[in-house]
Amino acid sequence: MPNQSGPNTPEGKANSSRNATRHGLTSMHPVVTEADRPEFKALRAQLFYAIQPVGFLQDLTVERLVNNAWNMQRVLKLEN
Repeated sequence: MPNQSGPNTPEGKANSSRNATRHGLTSMHPVVTEADRPEFKALRAQLFYAIQPVGFLQDLTVERLVNNAWNMQRVLKLEN
């Protein structure tokens, strides 16, 4: 085989970047299946409503809280 440099398209690079993902618990982006999407959106909406962040820094903090809360729920499901 000739030397392969890997994917060249943005889509191919995005797919390739997820090759080593096993569980997604340390990912900067939440792992949400289509079936779980309504539950994730509800969690996100509840946290934003409860905290009512103001400004970029607070928005960013709540987004991280959403991701961490989602991951914690996923861990509990995996344990059971």
